[in-house]
Amino acid sequence: MRLDIIEAAGEIHLGHFEVVFGFSVLSANREMMRTLYNLITAASLLVTIYPIIEAEVEKVCADLVGTGGAGVRVWPTLRASPLRLRHRLTFRLVQINWEAEEIFEGDWVGVFPKDPRPPSIRTSPLGLLLPYKWSPKSYDMPAPIYWDTPYASQGYLTSNITQGRVELQMLAAGGCVGVWAAFIRNGVAIAAECLASHPNWLWQNRDVLGSRSLRSLVIPGTHNSGSYSLNDEDDVVSAWVVCQDEDVISQLLYGIRYLDLRVAYYPNSPELLWVNHDMVQWRPLVDVLSEIQNFLTLSRDPIIIDIHRTPVGFEFPEAVPLLLSLMNSTFGRDFLPDRFGHRVTLDQIWSTGKRVLFAYIDAEVSEEEDWVWPPLPQAWANAQMLKDLQHYLDGQMTLRHPSPRLWAAMAHLTPSFWDLILRSHEGVRGLADRANRPVSAWFRERW
Repeated sequence: MRLDIIEAAGEIHLGHFEVVFGFSVLSANREMMRTLYNLITAASLLVTIYPIIEAEVEKVCADLVGTGGAGVRVWPTLRASPLRLRHRLTFRLVQINWEAEEIFEGDWVGVFPKDPRPPSIRTSPLGLLLPYKWSPKSYDMPAPIYWDTPYASQGYLTSNITQGRVELQMLAAGGCVGVWAAFIRNGVAIAAECLASHPNWLWQNRDVLGSRSLRSLVIPGTHNSGSYSLNDEDDVVSAWVVCQDEDVISQLLYGIRYLDLRVAYYPNSPELLWVNHDMVQWRPLVDVLSEIQNFLTLSRDPIIIDIHRTPVGFEFPEAVPLLLSLMNSTFGRDFLPDRFGHRVTLDQIWSTGKRVLFAYIDAEVSEEEDWVWPPLPQAWANAQMLKDLQHYLDGQMTLRHPSPRLWAAMAHLTPSFWDLILRSHEGVRGLADRANRPVSAWFRERW
């Protein structure tokens, strides 16, 4: 049985990816997971793994969007790091990813502005009824805006097409929000998939997921979620400080359900509480909380907010009470008390009407406040090489399998001192490009 986790670290682009774990990776729907792969660029995931009944997994994962009847899958992603095209850096380039049982002469892949499949494939269940040599007589496939020839049975190509950021109204509606990637055989698009948002993917899969505990779900998340920038810049500071290039509400609308925040206190600043990337002051915490609050008005899905570090100012005694006051005034009615525990099911969460699980780095705070959950462990390899990251995560999967707690697998590379000096412009994006596909394959095939 092959289970997809979030094909992650990502590519709608910059974001360290995180997964909330339990054990036997259940992914709710491959389309959503591949779209998150489009989305998260250096991510760590919060995952929970338990044995899963195969029929149930098939039901959840059976959309197989992008799968053709000839053993073909294809899906679009966005390249994490920019490329220099026509003497300038170009960001957010569309990539075409494919897997095929066999490549035939004349096969090609392309980027399309709309669904290139014949209507009969779009409407047939899972698109599995298309014979290999079927040829339409009355359907004109739209022209591709980019095309190339697949060089192997599985791989990816980077196009020269860019995908801009999508307006919130479109993201909130769910479904396709960008271009399509397609696999063409005998002049027919036998497999295709679009960039899509998933504002309610847990709720939409509640028939299968509702009875499952948080401990038995794969929950995709972003690392340093508030360290985002909507400006595509090539300076050294942005290269190493910016971890996401979608704002928090867009991350959530694309399907992220775990947010990793680093909060700092500046007693002499007009705004006292800030989201930081370590020591770098980034944006007021109240702005990020407002984005989360807006998402909760658009979606029925629960989310996890994890304040995992407090790098500046929390030696002052007033810092923690101020933070808790702000969190409670913003989400008080939505906080799920920690007495429900990690085995709480989604149906139970929905029945309470409370959809925010708030974890804080200081366990003493969770002992005093029933709406604060204890800290979620983050498994961080601090690895500069893929083989070291893989070895570390192998060990964590074995070590944490029996644990009753949620934990975060931080599935990204960490820069060394020499990376900062000698690869100053590679940044987080470059590390993400190195790790994205291998990490995705490990989650999909290894664990």
